[in-house]
Amino acid sequence: MMVYILIALLLIVTCGSFVLDDCQPGPPNGNFVLSLKNTLVLPLFFHNVTLKTTGQCTNVLKYMETACDGDENFKNFSMTYFPKSTSFPGAFFVSAINGVEGVSGETYWELIEHSTGKQYDVGATHYFPKAGDQVAWNLTRM
Repeated sequence: MMVYILIALLLIVTCGSFVLDDCQPGPPNGNFVLSLKNTLVLPLFFHNVTLKTTGQCTNVLKYMETACDGDENFKNFSMTYFPKSTSFPGAFFVSAINGVEGVSGETYWELIEHSTGKQYDVGATHYFPKAGDQVAWNLTRM
């Protein structure tokens, strides 16, 4: 558990400021791709689902709920909430997807831009997918 807290804090320090109020509503009829990538532990999986953007400020966690409700390859996910403090805005950390948990000190679920593999500058709570985005949750070694 302490490792997850350290990862969350490290992401805050290395990624700069959070984009808390930077959501700009966009067109409601766009699409983006949400992917799950686990090439490290059994059961291995790689799944994509195309989701319609809402046009509102909807974070990626809400879209993950939609994927779980409507796509048989997206079974479930678990989160841990880290509360607000004077130096942290409060956020959820995705700890497991499709029953595969990150292992403390070894692996974690990283939110990346799918085609480049680049880690997003914000976490799941503060990332609002827009039309054309390609988002992936990738099980990553530390």
